[in-house]
Amino acid sequence: MGQLFSHYDAVNEHWQIGVIGLGAGALTCYQKPSQHWILYELDPLVVTIAKDQRYFHYLSDCASQAETIIGDARLSLVKAADQSFDLLMIDAFSSDSVPTHLLTSEAIQLYLKKLKPNGIVAFHITNRHLLLKKVLSIHAEHLHLAALIQEFQPQQDLPLIAATDWVVLANNPDVFKPLTDNNAGQWQTLPLYFDMQPWTDDYSNIVKIWK
Repeated sequence: MGQLFSHYDAVNEHWQIGVIGLGAGALTCYQKPSQHWILYELDPLVVTIAKDQRYFHYLSDCASQAETIIGDARLSLVKAADQSFDLLMIDAFSSDSVPTHLLTSEAIQLYLKKLKPNGIVAFHITNRHLLLKKVLSIHAEHLHLAALIQEFQPQQDLPLIAATDWVVLANNPDVFKPLTDNNAGQWQTLPLYFDMQPWTDDYSNIVKIWK
């Protein structure tokens, strides 16, 4: 995400940004004063811990003005105005319990509905057990979306530098030119898979994406 912000902030610092999955709030430290961030978090205890400065300082140092909405993100996002976000970051898949309802075709279409025409939806898909890129690849193919992936591997064993996987989706492929034209990291076209069907609110198959 650092690569993404470093290139897109140069184009427009006035983004409206939504984050689904708060965690400790580390992503908020990319926030600029001219941006409006909305943080969606299911568990109110997570919000309480993230704001507790005995443990974390991300929110207090970086995002004291960010709006926090507690509740299921899909239900909350329905209430947001259409075409209101420049960037939606979905960061809820690192645990052993994956919220599949945030990865269905209906969920993807909801995210796209809330994006501006040149908006981006970014998924943090780092997971020890599941190849979530397969799910997003099928959605990208069926919904005719531009899709890039970066599976980052640190070159040195440095503190706080960890392997991380991100996928970005957009309706307009030209949106990704700042990433691809400037060699911002190792962004690559999301590979195609043909051994599974799209996840929907009525169907998902964890077995198909086991590592």
